[in-house]
Amino acid sequence: MVFNIPVVPITKSAKKALRASKKKAAVNKPVRTRVKMAIAKVRKSPSETALRKVYSVLDKAAKKKVIKKGKADRLKSRLTKFVNQSLGTKKTSKKPTKKAKTPKKKRTPKKKTKKSSKKS
Repeated sequence: MVFNIPVVPITKSAKKALRASKKKAAVNKPVRTRVKMAIAKVRKSPSETALRKVYSVLDKAAKKKVIKKGKADRLKSRLTKFVNQSLGTKKTSKKPTKKAKTPKKKRTPKKKTKKSSKKS
């Protein structure tokens, strides 16, 4: 059984940390709500436009560090997979794929020359 006992900070730093965490929670809550609503919208009616909107919302949340980048990437991947299965298409992507890099030429090492010793 879990009791909802209010936390009473004792030290000065703990009081300050509690104030800061309450402020952060107030700022982050609307962002989390936006993420959840966008994901729910895609699951309810899958479409490419809704998917692009979710990509944007997730990227912004990850940029603000409300959610981790890996979680945003994982959610985008799963939602893309879901939309693709729903629409019966092969590929849906907001961002263009990167071009394959051409291999760089290998540099040949410079020839070592003998240093002339100075005589005094």
